[in-house]
Amino acid sequence: MKKNILFLSLILISCTKSLNNSYDPATSTYARNYFLYGTVIKNILFPPPAVPSNVTSSNGTNQLVFYLGLATTDLSISVSGTANSYSISPDLPAGVSLTSSTGKFSGTPTAITSAKQYTAVACNVSGCASGSLSIKVINVTATRVYGQGGDFAVSTSNNGGISANSLSAPSCVIVDSSGGVYISDLGNNRVLFYPSGSTTATRVYGQGGSFTTSATGVSSTTFGFSGVGSLALDSSGSLYVADAQNKRVLYFSSGVTTASQVYAQGGSFVTSVSGTTASTINAVSGIVVDSAGGLYIVDSTTSTSGNHRVLYFPAGSFNTATRVYGQGGSFTSGVANKNGVSADSLSSPNGVSLDPSGGLYISDYGNSRVLYFSNPSSTTATQVYGTPDFTSSNAQDTSKVTSLSFLSGVLGDSSGVYIGISGQVIYFPQNLKKHILSYGSSGVLNSFSSSSTATASSISSNSSGRISVFVGSDGKVYISDSNFNRVLMY
Repeated sequence: MKKNILFLSLILISCTKSLNNSYDPATSTYARNYFLYGTVIKNILFPPPAVPSNVTSSNGTNQLVFYLGLATTDLSISVSGTANSYSISPDLPAGVSLTSSTGKFSGTPTAITSAKQYTAVACNVSGCASGSLSIKVINVTATRVYGQGGDFAVSTSNNGGISANSLSAPSCVIVDSSGGVYISDLGNNRVLFYPSGSTTATRVYGQGGSFTTSATGVSSTTFGFSGVGSLALDSSGSLYVADAQNKRVLYFSSGVTTASQVYAQGGSFVTSVSGTTASTINAVSGIVVDSAGGLYIVDSTTSTSGNHRVLYFPAGSFNTATRVYGQGGSFTSGVANKNGVSADSLSSPNGVSLDPSGGLYISDYGNSRVLYFSNPSSTTATQVYGTPDFTSSNAQDTSKVTSLSFLSGVLGDSSGVYIGISGQVIYFPQNLKKHILSYGSSGVLNSFSSSSTATASSISSNSSGRISVFVGSDGKVYISDSNFNRVLMY
């Protein structure tokens, strides 16, 4: 207490000396006392707030997503410290507004927009800070359906009979550079190709050109499938098809429906050999092609009989993998979580994707997580989604909105990753601990209720279903909804 009195006395003396000019109105007794008691002492006893900093959004990122036709209720500008005045420029998407006193967004977006950069400013009496936000408006109500004759309320397998516009448990969808759509029709043992804008296929892989058959088996004419699953396209438009139960991947030159190469069967189209070597696979549940033409193959099933690994075949190598993920570098081991759950272990992986920078995502179904490898030449992951750390298995990260139970498809982009789970596709910005958008829940991030009825905004939530996602070059989002026997486009 004595120290505080002494400190204030020194201030009084100092101020008195500096303002000791009774002939100057600016340094009169009133001005001197106002400055002393109204400014100096007030600031000592009640210091002003620090200038706000770290201007981001309430979801913890610099990315904001609004939903077409749905009211905005839980998004705002966020700062470190305090602010009482907010602004943003340029103009927000139509229908969205910002409350300047609270930084809260409100309104109902009326048009879809691509991601756009905005400058957000937050101020208090001490000053202002600014930050950059990326804002877009998406549609979580599908605008096109494949497999149900245009009816979003129907979910029948092969509605109307097997044809060029029917589907049965589709497991994957991809889109080429011209907007052509490929769908793996698992229940019918075929792959269908749809020209841009059409929901009637004009090309069929796996049934000898017939749109009305669903035969299975290994074929000496190199077009037979059994358990067709994941699909991939390379830069030339050539198609790769995961033929899961035949334990192989088939390669089709662009536009050709007869395979010209086979992975993991020693070049033979009429054998179905399994095993745990660098040249054999047990079951294919995911594939992706890198920019050099190398192929990643997920060699696993969701049962204990899988090889629990991902193999990499360099361009031109159809018979021998040169890299293995999930088995500590061993091509002859197929153990789930070998040496324990870690940054380089896998348990029943079922999906794989590459982002534009070449980073690798693997959906690790058995551990309810997604692993990210920023440098795919290393088989040790650098980021994990769905669990709090690399050594947790099937454990929800409480800093995330949800755990990744019943994990399905995965798709990386330049900023993060789309992840298919039961009844939803959600999106995590890279390195973020929670997702910022959701398809299948009408845009409600924390809604995980089951979907037993097909609508334009629902995705089936049966845990046995397969959900995959693909984003076309035009920004349209495609989701395969296997239990509802359809593919949706948003």
